[in-house]
Amino acid sequence: RKIFDNWGDYFDGDFEMIEMEYGTSLGPIDIAGFTNERDVLVEVKRKRGSLKDVTQLRRYVEAMEARGRPCSAYLAAPEISSNALKCLEKHNLHFLEVDFDGRQEGETGAEAGG
Repeated sequence: RKIFDNWGDYFDGDFEMIEMEYGTSLGPIDIAGFTNERDVLVEVKRKRGSLKDVTQLRRYVEAMEARGRPCSAYLAAPEISSNALKCLEKHNLHFLEVDFDGRQEGETGAEAGG
């Protein structure tokens, strides 16, 4: 649970977490938050991120953007498959490489915050 204490460190700007396990009609989003400019969604995987995980994240983004507010989305995991990373980048989503001691390793994909 320590990793959930410092999500603001992963994003540029004024990220504020709304809720962990944020309920949607598609199921719970692991972390939902916002900045002044957009909603921020984070799907957390304790193991390697997969294409299935990216598809899940895309569905969450589509549902949230249907509400009329821009959204940035991140798949946070210790590692990611090459196909999943390509799919993230194709859809302007982001990968956060994290360990579960609570520190950030790095980000790939588009810039944090959009």
